[in-house]
Amino acid sequence: MMHRLFLIALSLPFFTGCSVLEAEDQQKVGGEIVMDEDPFFNLPTTIQAGVPFTISFNTMGGGCFDGGPTKVAYDDKGALVIAFDYVTTDYQDAICPSVLKYFPHEATVQLDQSGFSELRFLTWNRQDAYPWGNPQVIAFTIQVE
Repeated sequence: MMHRLFLIALSLPFFTGCSVLEAEDQQKVGGEIVMDEDPFFNLPTTIQAGVPFTISFNTMGGGCFDGGPTKVAYDDKGALVIAFDYVTTDYQDAICPSVLKYFPHEATVQLDQSGFSELRFLTWNRQDAYPWGNPQVIAFTIQVE
């Protein structure tokens, strides 16, 4: 019985896709936003000035990735939403399942100026630069009443 429990404990990181790692074994990277869903963002077309609203979307990663936090930054154009995920620090040497995982993200945004504002999302395309990726901006115009 003891040998069976030991074997299960050793194989747990493999079956969970590296998600049981301690925080110091992971590093934060920009999230790659999933754009094959329709719609890939849950966005209002018109919002009320000064009233917070929630945006939801997904990022994706392989077996060595886990979902991370979402941050919002503001400037004179509107808001920039940045999703982060975590990747195993030693991803080059890690044995991770060959799976595609989706990580839900939510951000609460509040735009205070009436008129048109930009809602921008920073995403990272990992096809050319794994695991960090090349940053890209996806922008939407929202009417603020």
